[in-house]
Amino acid sequence: VKMFISQPRRIAAKSLADRVRSCEPDLRNKIALRMGHGVREYETNETQAWFVTTGYLVKLLANNPQKFDSHTHLIIDEVHERSVDTDILCLLCKRLLASNSKIRLILMSATLAAKIYQDYFDVRFPPIHVGAKRFPIEEFYVEDLDHHIHLPSKQLEAANVIYQFCEKNYCNTTPPSHLVEKMHGLAVQIALSVGSNGSSVLIFVPGMADIVSITDLVEKVEVHGIAFTCFPIHGDIPFEDQLQAFEPAEPGQVKVIIATNSAESSITLPDVDHVICLGLCKQITYNATSHRQILLPTWISKASATQRAGRTGRVRPGTVYRLYARNTFEHYMDSFEPGEMSRIPLDSVILNLADMLKEEVIPILLDCLEPPNISNIDRSFQSLYDSNFITSPDDGGEITKLGSLVVGLGIDLTLGSLVGLGIQFGVAAEAVQIAGILSFPKTPWVMTNPVFHDPETFNGK
Repeated sequence: VKMFISQPRRIAAKSLADRVRSCEPDLRNKIALRMGHGVREYETNETQAWFVTTGYLVKLLANNPQKFDSHTHLIIDEVHERSVDTDILCLLCKRLLASNSKIRLILMSATLAAKIYQDYFDVRFPPIHVGAKRFPIEEFYVEDLDHHIHLPSKQLEAANVIYQFCEKNYCNTTPPSHLVEKMHGLAVQIALSVGSNGSSVLIFVPGMADIVSITDLVEKVEVHGIAFTCFPIHGDIPFEDQLQAFEPAEPGQVKVIIATNSAESSITLPDVDHVICLGLCKQITYNATSHRQILLPTWISKASATQRAGRTGRVRPGTVYRLYARNTFEHYMDSFEPGEMSRIPLDSVILNLADMLKEEVIPILLDCLEPPNISNIDRSFQSLYDSNFITSPDDGGEITKLGSLVVGLGIDLTLGSLVGLGIQFGVAAEAVQIAGILSFPKTPWVMTNPVFHDPETFNGK
């Protein structure tokens, strides 16, 4: 037996590899980890199973499909997330199955839209439930809070305002900023009320600003005899810093883990007794007029809500507090999130596919799980041509030298173009430095947040 197990994020691949190795001592030398940028851990001559990121597996399967001739199984976990990498990986696996009858493909998710994948892979096997027996989980919505938890009058008023908004405005808009602030205060009060010595509370929020806001609120509260300590999980936080959330709570401590959807699936935090969910996330939205992607707050799907609730009840009973109305969940939330490929410009997707597969891209995209709109494909070809990444604004062009450079760098296309122009004009070092600065998600002229580092120490370096 030899297999790859893909995970959508680095933190998930790392934590699962470590957990399997710790749970089964006999398997320690048989489990390895591979991720992008040359990360390799635990590999030995006895390795039989590799935990990998989805992006790594896409490139491996596209560039070296014969590698899989010696493998027996390929597991794609969390397929419900429908990222570009996951959908492309499913496409490549469909091709692999047509030429390799020995390998077995296993698709996994706690919220699997089975029919989509049954139709795509042309199989009629019913999905198999293999989950271990879970401990009971109690779920409370915002209108239930006053009956099940003691809250100050200010927070009860906030819960009522949130409930009224959900009942009247759900279909039209996400909560305005002042209402999200009320959600922050309510989430913190719930955490302070239910947090117990040596346990953890997990709060799901849409973005970094919410993590900072809730951390500030928690640190302003003094609870006699118990230390409430915040641990953030977010894609912009250094990988090693996020791993602190997996350490057991110390005696006299309550861990308050504040996370975006990075912690929604794949990872296990055993000591989480309570989950608090704001019901919001940041989602990329495609603006066809400007051919740009915008990151906007939006309500989560039912699948995401289920995944978030599943972070508790692993080793003992758990509780989930949803800071939105029951009616919102049951009647208005989408069952699943739309695939990422329908929500972004396809420039980078097209350029990378053309480079990896060396064939026409349109037939590939139209063979995806949910093919993107042909007009979006055409816009991206024109954009790539205008940026000098391809030689013609259609599927018949070749990748230019600049296009090959950008693909090799693996960075944003605009920044890659900047590096290419810097090389052309003899200022390569300066262009690389500027691109590196611009690739950072935040301005470099901001004091570090105390959530991550001590400002006096960090900014004094």
